[in-house]
Amino acid sequence: MLKSRETSMLLLRFGGRIWVCMHQKHLDEGLRARIKPWTIGAFACWMDTQDKAA
Repeated sequence: MLKSRETSMLLLRFGGRIWVCMHQKHLDEGLRARIKPWTIGAFACWMDTQDKAA
């Protein structure tokens, strides 16, 4: 699950999935390697699953 960061991001919920977009400069190489985001202009976007415990 995505941990909270002090950055601007777009979160859209689709059922049990969350569409996340944030500026590429805020992604470190470790996170980028784990999530493998799609690049849309200056933004990196990916689908995340909703944590059932939340």
